[in-house]
Amino acid sequence: MTERDGGERGESMISVHGERPCGKEHRAKRFFAVLSALVLLFSLFSSDARADRTVRVGIYENKPKVFTSPSGVPSGLFVDILESIAREEKWTLEYVPGTWQEGLGRLAWGDIDLMPDVAYTSEREHLFAFHGEPVVSDWFQLFANKGSGIHSIVDLRGKRVAVLAGSIQQDAFTRHAAAFDLDVQLVPFPLFADAFRAVQAGSADAVIANRFNGPLLMKEYGLEDTAVVFSPTRVYFAAPKSGDAALLAAIDRHLARLKRDPGSVYYDALRRWTSEELPGAIPHWLKVTGGALAAISLVGLVGMWLLQRLVNKRTKELRIFVEALKQADREWKATFDSVEDAVWVLDCEGRIAHANQATTRIFGKAPEDVTGRTCWEVAHETDEAIPECPLKDAAAKRQSRSATVYTKDGRWLQVSVHPVFDEEGTTKGFMHVVSDVTEKRRTEEELDKYRRGLEDLVRRRTEELEAANADLLQAKLAAESADHLKSAFLATMSHELRTPLNSIIGFTGILLQGLAGPLNEEQAKQLRMVQGSARHLLALINDVLDISKIEAGRIELAEEPFDLRVAVERVVQTVAPAAKEKGLELTCEIGEGVGRIVGDRRRVEQVLMNLLSNAVKFTARGSVTVTCTREDSSAIMSVKDTGIGISAENLQKLFRPFQQVDSGKTREYDGTGLGLHISKRLGELMGGSISVESTPGSGSTFTFRMPIREERGA
Repeated sequence: MTERDGGERGESMISVHGERPCGKEHRAKRFFAVLSALVLLFSLFSSDARADRTVRVGIYENKPKVFTSPSGVPSGLFVDILESIAREEKWTLEYVPGTWQEGLGRLAWGDIDLMPDVAYTSEREHLFAFHGEPVVSDWFQLFANKGSGIHSIVDLRGKRVAVLAGSIQQDAFTRHAAAFDLDVQLVPFPLFADAFRAVQAGSADAVIANRFNGPLLMKEYGLEDTAVVFSPTRVYFAAPKSGDAALLAAIDRHLARLKRDPGSVYYDALRRWTSEELPGAIPHWLKVTGGALAAISLVGLVGMWLLQRLVNKRTKELRIFVEALKQADREWKATFDSVEDAVWVLDCEGRIAHANQATTRIFGKAPEDVTGRTCWEVAHETDEAIPECPLKDAAAKRQSRSATVYTKDGRWLQVSVHPVFDEEGTTKGFMHVVSDVTEKRRTEEELDKYRRGLEDLVRRRTEELEAANADLLQAKLAAESADHLKSAFLATMSHELRTPLNSIIGFTGILLQGLAGPLNEEQAKQLRMVQGSARHLLALINDVLDISKIEAGRIELAEEPFDLRVAVERVVQTVAPAAKEKGLELTCEIGEGVGRIVGDRRRVEQVLMNLLSNAVKFTARGSVTVTCTREDSSAIMSVKDTGIGISAENLQKLFRPFQQVDSGKTREYDGTGLGLHISKRLGELMGGSISVESTPGSGSTFTFRMPIREERGA
């Protein structure tokens, strides 16, 4: 095949439709009309005539398999093969250029019909559709700068390896490195040329490429082959998962036909784009001459010629097969020698047939020196297997076995033996893997020593902690007993004190009403002072009783239906006279969703009463506003005033018992300092909370948030 130019396919999107003219029109002029009529009739009436179709093909830079020439023409092995198939199938090829990852993305979304040079994997099978006949076989090689010192896969530890982003090389090498526990940094690039350029510039230590483009780019960028080869693959055209199955079937059919013919476009493309030795095609003139000679030669001579032709064909095919076997053997040996553990292939008698290079590192013997010797002779320098050797057990039970054995030179070896069977299930040998775990064993022994010491320390500390807990438990029981005594004392004393105080309040009220006779102004003043002090003392006793019940956990909340709107209005009406006396504007705003709920009405009113009383007490002028709204399953009651406000420092101690904040003025406002603490504890017992926002000199807003439980049947 000759070098293509831009006129053959165009610049970035190329179409190929049917066969090209042969250029010998003078031979067909005589029969042109007849042939045209026959072609027209064949097109109209032939039952197997194929309709033209446009096939969108992704193209990226991976010379020589697929790439764009300097003149912008798609070229390469896959392009030649696909165009040959397109001419036979009467397809119009439309090339869509881009990077490798862009091509796979377009294929996944169905924006293109085919993507060339796609290696098959089980993961990709879930994303794309593949035909059955592979186009070519491929494998991956590692290239590095000359003198890099990289000669095996273990030399890549701690190195930077450049790969094509999103390629199977990246996935395969990641698994390969993980299998050898290598710490390798993969550096992805969108193009192979960028990856090779990075190694040349020193920003990467090595690069992974396939067997086709690797040698070309190696020469271009002055790198060398490291002899690290891995992951044989087969490469296909891939189609969208939901694409046209007939498209892949046609490719399979033509590939099978082309591979059977050594003179086909398939082998011409291989010769053009690769250096592989391929079956040669017999020239056309030789076929004609041979036919003529066959017609005039003896039957024996014809037979000899046909036999010689068959022998030559089989010889060339055998040469290709032998070369493939040699390459597979090189790949196997490269992988075999790159394993860090000593791997031996044993026969059924335990003799070593093959050994990898790790044998030298672990046992100090070259692989060729241990071949033919038994594994126990090499590992333990004995004439027979040691008792703990897993080989006999694996042979007897026909299962994989492993064991940790101790050698004469003071090392621990982890030995794994895996039987190898033929197709009939007969044991043909064993795979014997040896790892030197001496350092690991020593580390485990040290860790076990530390573990036992730690367990002893934990046991001692646990005993000390249990003793301390016993002391704390005794102290806790004593404190609880004292607390119960305190609560009982407060309850008894509050009861005994409240009875005479109520009498004092009642009788002073009778005297102030003049029911026992008229009072002068001084007497009335003194009686009001007595009555106010008695009420203050009664409030203090009630607060002390409430706080003692709360802290003792003996307060019980009622569970009864009540109207929250009525409760809020009742509290506002109770405080209204005090607000009016100070000239404050008291307003109440209740939302439409506020109604009947289930809870402890008295405690709700007690909390709201405390908040509202404080607002009136600490507000000299202005207003006090009470709002009650409903948000989802919560009731929100807020009391906002224009009073003295609270500083940020005092907000921290606002809800502590026996604490009163009065803007720094010494006892200007009376009170026990328990109201807010009791209100906060009661709110929490009801499942709610109290929060405050305040600005000194501008006022405060206290918000009581409480969950709503609806009345059943409401």
